[in-house]
Amino acid sequence: MPTSIAVTVEPSVLSFSAIGEKKSFKVHVYGPNIAQQPITSGEIMWDDGVHFVRSPLVVFTVLPGSPYPAFSTRQKKPFSRDSSMHHKNWILGH
Repeated sequence: MPTSIAVTVEPSVLSFSAIGEKKSFKVHVYGPNIAQQPITSGEIMWDDGVHFVRSPLVVFTVLPGSPYPAFSTRQKKPFSRDSSMHHKNWILGH
């Protein structure tokens, strides 16, 4: 993610006690108006010191499927300064 975008994850630590156990977490994305790029992406990296898991993160500055003027300098609906929340269920298994 660009440095101008802040991402927080709640809770920041997930602890599992059984294979197949499900956990939930919330991702909050904050940032300024960014009308120059319709899509910005990054990742959330989870690790326990041995295993590493990558959760892709994509921020759309326009609604997916809506027309976007690729070379226009004007953007009618820029990225909101308010948080965007995404709920995701997490399953750990072998």
